[in-house]
Amino acid sequence: MATQPRIALNQLTMSIAHIINPVDVRPSSDLFVAQPITFETMRIAQRLASNLVDVQLYATTFEDECQLTPSGFITAPPLSRSVQDFGIPDSRRLPLIQDIIGNLFHSSQSDFFVYSNVDIALVPIFYIAVQSLIERGFDAFTITRRTIESAYAEKDIPILCAQVGKPHPGFDCFVFSRQMVPQLKLGKICIGASGIGKALILNFNSIAENFAVFKNLHLTFHLGDDQVWKSRQYEGAALHNERELQTLLREYDTQSLKKDPLFKPHIRRMQRKVVSVKTEWYRKVVMNVRRRVKKFLSRSTNN
Repeated sequence: MATQPRIALNQLTMSIAHIINPVDVRPSSDLFVAQPITFETMRIAQRLASNLVDVQLYATTFEDECQLTPSGFITAPPLSRSVQDFGIPDSRRLPLIQDIIGNLFHSSQSDFFVYSNVDIALVPIFYIAVQSLIERGFDAFTITRRTIESAYAEKDIPILCAQVGKPHPGFDCFVFSRQMVPQLKLGKICIGASGIGKALILNFNSIAENFAVFKNLHLTFHLGDDQVWKSRQYEGAALHNERELQTLLREYDTQSLKKDPLFKPHIRRMQRKVVSVKTEWYRKVVMNVRRRVKKFLSRSTNN
């Protein structure tokens, strides 16, 4: 049986650059299992699409974590800022999405860019499907992940890809034209906390000629649904993103967004008096301590 001849990269009609932010984690972290699966599924999808679309895989990290770049990935310029630089009480260095996309913009001349969270794995036809959606006229879109069982490892990738899973309401994979990057207004929004997806969607909805949210495509998946970003240790970063999102909303037509369920609650908060992130974070900590003390006293009384 004759094999199909390989097409030279310079003959391919479209190029895609996909960037992620690998992080150094302990074995107890969910990312310890998820990250290697993400890396390998990206390489598999790249190989499968190699005869149809030029796909380049990029990784950007802080300078002291450059060794985390996975095999087969191009090392983008290092990150120099994190949410901690803005006085946000948070236990992790969460980089700014503006810096990650900016690093890709300065590293790659590809026609289209993809950014996805480092725990989002791909099915093998991902880049082929992305190419097809772009050819249909979409110049920016999000692909909502499917949530599958978490009791698997890298060797189980075929089983993981075969699982249909359950739909997820968030946003964690974004495809957009390179031409849009200079127009993006992302402020100091950081990754790893709530709000990043809404900030990107707000931009794409304004800039793109044909933007879409694909909620039912089985193209990406996530192991389990632990929702780590909702944990108490990320409250400071989440409040920081909320304040940044409100700043971004002021630059857009909030009247037209008032009816959008995605932005409605943020516009309401924006119209109220804005409390500083630090003040709000400490207020939440105090309230949490009060609840615990009250609960403890209640138990002591009952005993």
